[in-house]
Amino acid sequence: MITKTTEELSAENKDLHTLVRLAWNNFALAPKPDDTVSYAIPCLGAMHFINKCSLKLKISPGLMKKGKAARSAMEHFAKIAETDIQRELIRFVPEPESINVIPGKVKFSSGVGDKKTPRKK
Repeated sequence: MITKTTEELSAENKDLHTLVRLAWNNFALAPKPDDTVSYAIPCLGAMHFINKCSLKLKISPGLMKKGKAARSAMEHFAKIAETDIQRELIRFVPEPESINVIPGKVKFSSGVGDKKTPRKK
Protein backbone atom coordinates (compact mmCIF):
# COMPACT_ATOMS: atom_id res chain seq x y z
CA MET A 1 0.00 0.00 0.00
CA ILE A 2 1.32 3.43 -0.95
CA THR A 3 0.72 6.26 1.48
CA LYS A 4 1.57 9.88 0.91
CA THR A 5 1.65 12.80 3.28
CA THR A 6 -0.55 15.84 2.87
CA GLU A 7 2.46 17.92 1.86
CA GLU A 8 3.36 15.48 -0.93
CA LEU A 9 -0.23 15.46 -2.23
CA SER A 10 -0.49 19.26 -2.21
CA ALA A 11 2.87 19.53 -4.04
CA GLU A 12 1.63 17.06 -6.69
CA ASN A 13 -1.63 19.01 -7.07
CA LYS A 14 0.29 22.26 -7.56
CA ASP A 15 2.46 20.60 -10.20
CA LEU A 16 -0.61 19.16 -11.94
CA HIS A 17 -2.38 22.53 -11.82
CA THR A 18 0.67 24.19 -13.36
CA LEU A 19 0.84 21.57 -16.14
CA VAL A 20 -2.86 21.95 -16.94
CA ARG A 21 -2.56 25.73 -17.02
CA LEU A 22 0.46 25.55 -19.36
CA ALA A 23 -1.33 23.09 -21.66
CA TRP A 24 -4.48 25.23 -21.74
CA ASN A 25 -2.44 28.34 -22.60
CA ASN A 26 -1.05 26.51 -25.65
CA PHE A 27 -4.51 26.05 -27.18
CA ALA A 28 -5.28 28.56 -29.90
CA LEU A 29 -8.89 29.63 -29.63
CA ALA A 30 -8.54 31.85 -32.69
CA PRO A 31 -5.51 30.66 -34.69
CA LYS A 32 -3.49 33.18 -36.63
CA PRO A 33 -2.74 32.58 -40.32
CA ASP A 34 0.84 31.53 -39.57
CA ASP A 35 -0.18 29.04 -36.83
CA THR A 36 -0.03 25.31 -37.52
CA VAL A 37 -3.34 23.76 -36.47
CA SER A 38 -3.24 20.02 -35.97
CA TYR A 39 -6.61 19.16 -34.40
CA ALA A 40 -10.08 20.61 -33.80
CA ILE A 41 -11.63 20.08 -30.36
CA PRO A 42 -15.38 20.49 -29.87
CA CYS A 43 -16.12 22.25 -26.59
CA LEU A 44 -19.05 23.80 -24.77
CA GLY A 45 -18.82 26.76 -22.45
CA ALA A 46 -20.11 30.12 -21.34
CA MET A 47 -20.48 32.70 -24.09
CA HIS A 48 -17.97 35.10 -22.52
CA PHE A 49 -15.33 32.39 -22.96
CA ILE A 50 -16.52 31.04 -26.30
CA ASN A 51 -16.54 34.55 -27.81
CA LYS A 52 -12.74 34.25 -28.03
CA CYS A 53 -13.07 31.23 -30.36
CA SER A 54 -12.97 31.70 -34.11
CA LEU A 55 -15.81 29.19 -34.78
CA LYS A 56 -18.73 29.32 -32.36
CA LEU A 57 -22.43 28.61 -32.21
CA LYS A 58 -24.97 29.60 -29.57
CA ILE A 59 -27.24 26.79 -28.38
CA SER A 60 -30.21 26.78 -26.02
CA PRO A 61 -32.71 24.16 -24.85
CA GLY A 62 -34.92 22.96 -27.69
CA LEU A 63 -36.28 19.96 -29.58
CA MET A 64 -33.35 18.91 -31.81
CA LYS A 65 -31.75 15.62 -30.75
CA LYS A 66 -28.04 15.46 -29.94
CA GLY A 67 -27.00 13.54 -33.06
CA LYS A 68 -28.76 15.83 -35.50
CA ALA A 69 -27.56 18.88 -33.60
CA ALA A 70 -23.95 17.69 -33.73
CA ARG A 71 -24.12 16.96 -37.46
CA SER A 72 -25.78 20.32 -38.16
CA ALA A 73 -23.19 22.18 -36.10
CA MET A 74 -20.29 20.45 -37.83
CA GLU A 75 -21.81 21.20 -41.26
CA HIS A 76 -22.26 24.84 -40.22
CA PHE A 77 -18.65 25.07 -39.03
CA ALA A 78 -17.39 23.48 -42.26
CA LYS A 79 -19.31 26.10 -44.26
CA ILE A 80 -18.06 29.12 -42.31
CA ALA A 81 -14.46 27.90 -41.87
CA GLU A 82 -11.98 30.43 -43.19
CA THR A 83 -9.41 28.02 -44.64
CA ASP A 84 -9.37 24.60 -46.27
CA ILE A 85 -7.25 23.28 -43.40
CA GLN A 86 -9.95 24.29 -40.90
CA ARG A 87 -12.59 22.55 -43.00
CA GLU A 88 -10.54 19.34 -43.12
CA LEU A 89 -9.90 19.39 -39.36
CA ILE A 90 -13.60 19.88 -38.68
CA ARG A 91 -14.45 16.92 -40.89
CA PHE A 92 -11.92 14.74 -39.04
CA VAL A 93 -13.58 15.29 -35.63
CA PRO A 94 -15.23 11.96 -34.72
CA GLU A 95 -19.02 12.17 -34.56
CA PRO A 96 -19.27 10.60 -31.07
CA GLU A 97 -16.85 13.24 -29.78
CA SER A 98 -19.02 16.07 -31.07
CA ILE A 99 -22.23 14.40 -29.85
CA ASN A 100 -20.84 13.99 -26.33
CA VAL A 101 -20.27 17.73 -26.02
CA ILE A 102 -23.95 18.57 -26.50
CA PRO A 103 -25.90 18.37 -23.22
CA GLY A 104 -29.32 17.26 -24.51
CA LYS A 105 -32.06 18.38 -26.84
CA VAL A 106 -31.08 21.81 -28.12
CA LYS A 107 -31.81 24.48 -30.69
CA PHE A 108 -29.43 26.84 -32.41
CA SER A 109 -30.06 30.53 -32.02
CA SER A 110 -28.72 31.24 -35.50
CA GLY A 111 -31.16 28.83 -37.13
CA VAL A 112 -28.55 26.24 -38.15
CA GLY A 113 -30.10 22.87 -38.94
CA ASP A 114 -33.65 24.20 -39.03
CA LYS A 115 -35.66 23.58 -42.14
CA LYS A 116 -36.51 27.03 -43.32
CA THR A 117 -39.78 27.44 -45.11
CA PRO A 118 -39.97 30.02 -47.85
CA ARG A 119 -41.82 33.19 -46.93
CA LYS A 120 -45.19 33.72 -48.47
CA LYS A 121 -45.43 36.90 -50.48
